[in-house]
Amino acid sequence: LRFSRSVHSAIPVRLCALRDMRYTSLIPRMTVSNTLREQTSRRPPLLCSHPRFMATRHKPFYSTIEIAKEDMKFSAAHYTVFSATERERLHGHTHAVRVSITGPVGNDGMIANYAIFKKRVRELCDAWDEMYLVPSMSPFVTVREENGRVLVTHNGTAQDLPAQDCLVLPVTNVTLEELSRL
Repeated sequence: LRFSRSVHSAIPVRLCALRDMRYTSLIPRMTVSNTLREQTSRRPPLLCSHPRFMATRHKPFYSTIEIAKEDMKFSAAHYTVFSATERERLHGHTHAVRVSITGPVGNDGMIANYAIFKKRVRELCDAWDEMYLVPSMSPFVTVREENGRVLVTHNGTAQDLPAQDCLVLPVTNVTLEELSRL
């Protein structure tokens, strides 16, 4: 997961969606089963002697799993910048995080030990929880970090904030579109 310079993982994972909690009830959610037995109990049993199965057994097979758990969420403050003179008022959202992992299915019938991914996503959600998200690459916002403070300026309005309350992100704007690419 690539969230910032200080928080990353050696295993590539695509954070596929961050959604405002107000809309999650409208979106069908797929969650990963807790055990492989639960996953396979819904499928008909494989007949290992079937010629089609035997012919494709050793070809690489890719699959995708989605992980979306109730505790994979964070609340954060931000504002969206529209131009050099316009922006939203400072406000916050609670974001639900859903991770999609695509990879080859191994001999154990799994892409990976997804418990590792769930743990990592929960750690990142904890790190992002109750933070002020600041865009560092906006052409309309100036961000300076000095002496344990973050100084954010837009259209002549300056905010002097404690660094421990801010998460300066490599984005041009703090929007769901930009956050989902991190």
